[in-house]
Amino acid sequence: MGTLAWVPIPAAGKDPRLRVLFLLLEATLTAWFWAVHSECRQTDRQVIEQLCPWPTDSFQYGGLCSHSPLNEGVRGDLGMSEELLNQLEAEARERRRELRRQTDKKYAPA
Repeated sequence: MGTLAWVPIPAAGKDPRLRVLFLLLEATLTAWFWAVHSECRQTDRQVIEQLCPWPTDSFQYGGLCSHSPLNEGVRGDLGMSEELLNQLEAEARERRRELRRQTDKKYAPA
């Protein structure tokens, strides 16, 4: 096995757009390598089959993917500015730090 694609975790402001990019990449690789399981929904299989550049009966293996990546939604608001997304991430990070401090204090040895 090997890695087909890798990217460092992006800044929060770039995250939603990169999610779209990687979802499209996942769909492309799913089609090219015919990674769709035989019990996947028929409509999913038909869409992916149309995107596959080779006849699907030429593959000597069955796929393991139980769903089409094209059915996944993109989490995040693509309409938010990069600055706002970064600000929201900073606020969420601070909330996590505060919760961690409270938890550490609550369970600290006496």
